[in-house]
Amino acid sequence: RHIEVNSNADTAYDTAFDYAVRMGWGYWRVITDYVREDSFDQEIFIEPIDNPFSVYFDPNSVSPDGSDAEKCLVTTMVAKDKFRQMYPDADDGVGFLPRATGDDTAEWITKEDIRVAEYFYIEHTTDTLYLFPANQTAFKGSQQDKMFRAMGLLPVRERQVDRKKVKWCKTNGFEVLEERDWAGEWIPVVRVIGNEFQVDGRIFISGIVRNAKDAQRMYNYWTSQEAEMLALAPKAPFIGYGGQFEGYEFQWKTANTQNWPYLEVNPDVTDGQGAVL
Repeated sequence: RHIEVNSNADTAYDTAFDYAVRMGWGYWRVITDYVREDSFDQEIFIEPIDNPFSVYFDPNSVSPDGSDAEKCLVTTMVAKDKFRQMYPDADDGVGFLPRATGDDTAEWITKEDIRVAEYFYIEHTTDTLYLFPANQTAFKGSQQDKMFRAMGLLPVRERQVDRKKVKWCKTNGFEVLEERDWAGEWIPVVRVIGNEFQVDGRIFISGIVRNAKDAQRMYNYWTSQEAEMLALAPKAPFIGYGGQFEGYEFQWKTANTQNWPYLEVNPDVTDGQGAVL
């Protein structure tokens, strides 16, 4: 609760949920930061991700929250002046092409900005886990293992385990700017999914308004047609032959402002028949 209140986490949750409702998916993330500029203590914060298209998530992840992801890329555009201030020895775009391989829309460099990407990935190592008396466990070669053996305890069981370590690095698409281990078991980017279904082995994701698109398009079409017909309609409300309104001009001119019991016209019988309005 302290982390959520300190981070105003409702904003992150609502942002991710709003994108999930509208387009099918959204994200929020967990970060750590120093509490003060004169301290080495860090706290955990929950932050929103304002642009879901800036996140390149593990395509093999099947868990709704993305907890089984093995890799994730989070990108952001940084002004070149700020980038040079942050990384004075880094390449600001002179030495590589401005576009990413296979993605013509993901510009790494513009005239004023440069893209910086955070890359999370998981490294797997095989280790041996010992079970000591009193149901105590320790990994092979760890301090606990050495302590138990120094106490004269021997393992009663052992098994091979897959240990995960989350790694983090920051890159500008050409070189690694920073890298370190992430102090956690999972990649700290949480996925929020809308409607998810599988068809012929392919996963489709949609928002709540997806099925309303065709109906909305039809409504927009007929509304546009109605507006077009009204715009093209003649302004004169009545049509008649020449001389038909003679003597009754006042009634016809005020027909739209006064409630006349009836309106009269002079008949036109030049063709042998009376004209009908």
